[in-house]
Amino acid sequence: FKERLQVRDLRGNVFWKITATGLELSFDDLVADNEHVETVSRAVIIIPDADDSPFIDMSVNFKNGQARFAPLYLPRGIMGKETVNWLDKAFVQGSVPAGKMIFHGRSADFPFTDKPGTFLVDFDVKDMQLDYGKSWPQLQEVDASVRFSDNSLVVNIHQGNVMQVTLQPSLLKIDSLGKQSVLDMDLSYT
Repeated sequence: FKERLQVRDLRGNVFWKITATGLELSFDDLVADNEHVETVSRAVIIIPDADDSPFIDMSVNFKNGQARFAPLYLPRGIMGKETVNWLDKAFVQGSVPAGKMIFHGRSADFPFTDKPGTFLVDFDVKDMQLDYGKSWPQLQEVDASVRFSDNSLVVNIHQGNVMQVTLQPSLLKIDSLGKQSVLDMDLSYT
């Protein structure tokens, strides 16, 4: 993460037990809210005794988010510096009515490009303003579906405007959020 995440409200039960192979933590309906987003989570986390990576099975449902704070929650360690810099500036404004995050696998295997596991962040944005580069006009009043899947990003734009031109359904994607990321845009307009 970019910085420590602040929480103003944390409610729920966390259970732990020592097993023959390590420590197991679990929780259902763990509520965590801050000024950026409201979440409800469930997880099982197995931390092995040996020098092995923890196994995480976690799902987080979130709502009432603000798009401009999205960079605080991105998995920065899997992305190249230029990609991180772009994403830090891209989401200027907008609301995130609801979404979900799923992480299933060993943390050392993340982002699961050649190892088993799943990482998914899926959410909608409303009235988003997207700044996608110097000397390029901003996308405005965008309603879109955003999906991070393992190490890729897909933004399906349902509607929006660019330079007072109305966008039709369009697509922005980055196939690999690695060191050499390429933004592919297929914009349709009327």
